[in-house]
Amino acid sequence: IAVHDHLWQTGTVTAGMTEWEKARAYYTWICDNTAYDYRATDTSLSHSAYSLFTIGSAVCDGYTAAYNLLLKLEGIACSTASTTDHIWTVATLDGTTVHIDPTWGDQAGYTNYTYFGMTPAFSLSRFQ
Repeated sequence: IAVHDHLWQTGTVTAGMTEWEKARAYYTWICDNTAYDYRATDTSLSHSAYSLFTIGSAVCDGYTAAYNLLLKLEGIACSTASTTDHIWTVATLDGTTVHIDPTWGDQAGYTNYTYFGMTPAFSLSRFQ
């Protein structure tokens, strides 16, 4: 909730924004403020939103849990999609269902928006 409140207080997120714009602001924040935990094990705290928000590191399920929490605080409908090795967000933004992968969006030193607002077909094609 502190991240949500901070982004509202700084004007990064405002009442006049579309769901798409709000979701992109949260995506950017997560990508800019999180490091992928390459040392995580199956029982690591990095699988949780808690790790992302308190330690600043996570793996895909931690990224997705944190991102979905922020979207739900905005009243944005979201769920998850997954393969045996990866999980990401499915959200309805301004009436359109899109796939959003903040884990893949978090590149070393920059945010890659290729993985924000993907069509379901493009998103799933990454694993074929």
